[in-house]
Amino acid sequence: MTFPTGFGGMGGMPGGMGSGSFPSFGGMLPGQGAPSAPPAGGKEGAEAGMAGDAPTTREFQDAATAVDGMGGDESGLKPLMDNGRPVERINPATGMVSKAYVTLDEKVIVAFGGTTSGMAQDPGILGPQLQADMIAGSGGAAPAQVDAADFTRDVQGIADQQGIGSDNVYVSGHSLGGMESQSAAQQTGAGGMAFESPGIRPDPDAPGKGDNFLTVSDQSDPIATLTAGGPHYGRRLNVNTGMGPMAHIPGAQTQALGSGEGMSLSNLIRQLQ
Repeated sequence: MTFPTGFGGMGGMPGGMGSGSFPSFGGMLPGQGAPSAPPAGGKEGAEAGMAGDAPTTREFQDAATAVDGMGGDESGLKPLMDNGRPVERINPATGMVSKAYVTLDEKVIVAFGGTTSGMAQDPGILGPQLQADMIAGSGGAAPAQVDAADFTRDVQGIADQQGIGSDNVYVSGHSLGGMESQSAAQQTGAGGMAFESPGIRPDPDAPGKGDNFLTVSDQSDPIATLTAGGPHYGRRLNVNTGMGPMAHIPGAQTQALGSGEGMSLSNLIRQLQ
């Protein structure tokens, strides 16, 4: 779910709000201990079960922003190429939009687009996306979730063929795209990071168990909190920018993490344990 074009697709923050404008880790879910302040920048250590170190929160946010067509190249992401063409997929029937990116240290992030993504190629895609929003908001499973998992498996195969390795494939997305990334992670076991997304239906038989996935939710955003009481795959990290509906803008969440935006996903998850 994102706001219509011109609102939800806006990248970054309003002028004058830098990464130091909000306290790091503006709030935790009940039962989660507040982590110590994260060190600034760098990727340090690795989460058990992850191949090497994971991408940074900034790289995940950039990928989620880029697939929505709103910039996201600040961290040096490049399209994953296969046979001379970018690895991407748009399914107008389900509303699923996804593109694969490569980080500077050869990790792959499969990013899923939010509502209104892909409209430049096919304006009719908005209808299936809104339908997927409604299904997800009511706790159901949308066809786009199946597409997301299938595309992630395809990218894992390409990564193996190119010597990158399927263990180095991660997923991300904002809002509707975040929900799709949760589904893809659950069904493939890939690690990843979602932003401002509804939860998904639990699947105890799926390969993914959630120990390598994190959803960042701004508690002042009414869209992100619509399903706050419902199930979310993996861990959740609550922040609070106090921006209200404007907090749904892509980019607001990682800036609310302060110095944590340069931290690797594996280190951020470790801080929450």
